[in-house]
Amino acid sequence: MQAIHAGKTFTYRAMRTAIYTGAILLSLCLMATGADAADPACTDCHNPGGGAPLPHDSGCRNTSCLASCHPKHLGFLQHPTGAGTPVTSDRTATCNTCHNQPFDGVYHPYRINVLAGSPTIAGVVDLNQACGQCHGGGTNSTDNPPQPLAPYLTKAQLGTYATNIHNDRPTVSIGATLDAPNTLTAKLFATAYCVAGCDVYEWDCGGGTLTVPSSGPAVNATCAYTTAGAKRVTLTVRDNGVGEGTASRVVTVYTPDWPPTVDGTACGSLLGSGLSSWTATLVDSSTDPAPGSVNVVTVNWGDGSTVTTGARGSTFTHVYRAPGTYNLVHKAIDNAGQQSVRTCLVPVSYFTIGGTVLKRDGVPLASASVAVKNVATGLVVARVYTATGGTFSVGSLKPGQYTLTVTKLNYTFPIPAATVTVGPSSPGNTVTATAP
Repeated sequence: MQAIHAGKTFTYRAMRTAIYTGAILLSLCLMATGADAADPACTDCHNPGGGAPLPHDSGCRNTSCLASCHPKHLGFLQHPTGAGTPVTSDRTATCNTCHNQPFDGVYHPYRINVLAGSPTIAGVVDLNQACGQCHGGGTNSTDNPPQPLAPYLTKAQLGTYATNIHNDRPTVSIGATLDAPNTLTAKLFATAYCVAGCDVYEWDCGGGTLTVPSSGPAVNATCAYTTAGAKRVTLTVRDNGVGEGTASRVVTVYTPDWPPTVDGTACGSLLGSGLSSWTATLVDSSTDPAPGSVNVVTVNWGDGSTVTTGARGSTFTHVYRAPGTYNLVHKAIDNAGQQSVRTCLVPVSYFTIGGTVLKRDGVPLASASVAVKNVATGLVVARVYTATGGTFSVGSLKPGQYTLTVTKLNYTFPIPAATVTVGPSSPGNTVTATAP
């Protein structure tokens, strides 16, 4: 039987579980003639609902049935064994020695009041009746002498030993961490030691929403809350046929500080309409809900140049020096160091100007000279001659505005013959001679 603190609520579930598993101490229920009528507490096990008694001796009743009849493992009893001790291989004799005391002429295994300073409680075995049989108890060894070879222990000392003399209930502890980044959710994990086997884990989130695995014992669980603050989590672990152990802890949850959301100029618009420039322009519009805030924004242009850094909402510009496809990385970092990243492929290309040179009558003019000048710099960047069909093409041009100057002996052309803006490329220009 189990020693417990007096005044705690008696759990009848443990009685029913043990009774149905057939692990009750049948031999300990010995009824004397003329017993009192059963207390309602007794009928919960002995005559439930006024029907047939559960599998006890049909006459086993007592007005103070406060003890739970479920199996105990003598091998885990915290008491010396051997000659002269009450702990033997005879289970009935061992339990009877401490727990089976007479009340109103009825012998029944009772709980032991381990609170040494409390008055004797009716229907509960007092320490002096149980442990004091061998160790004396009371306040001195003169009035309460111990048995030979047994050390004298005061009633207070007996209470200390008796409190933990049965160690076969599950030993339970709870570990907890907060989810990241949702710090309103606590992740829980149990550590439990059971003699027979921890087969039931019952979690109580204390107002939160509980989630446990769909199969197997719920060793792990999560508790999700809608408000911040200190939350008490309780875990009850049941050891089949033995008993249960409970642990609780306080977990403090917080309003989540979510990562920022990076945003800004659409990737396809970084180089302007029609990819008309090698200058990329990015306007940041990243956000971060309270309690967080965007602390810094960075742009890696992908061409090996220095990473640009600025505040939320900044405008970032960069000039590419050579054609290629660059992987631009736009990053927002909040005040907690959390970050959000987006990438853009930036196609930087050369452009082409092409067309046809014609005589006044529309006949293609071959071997005409076409000079291409960059309006911004005033420099001629290319000079080509028209082919047999009067066509020409100038490539490897950076975006910008260019003028075309066409010359050929005995022919006259407008000056400039044409003004062309690239990109995109401009392949369809026609230049017609004015004379002869």
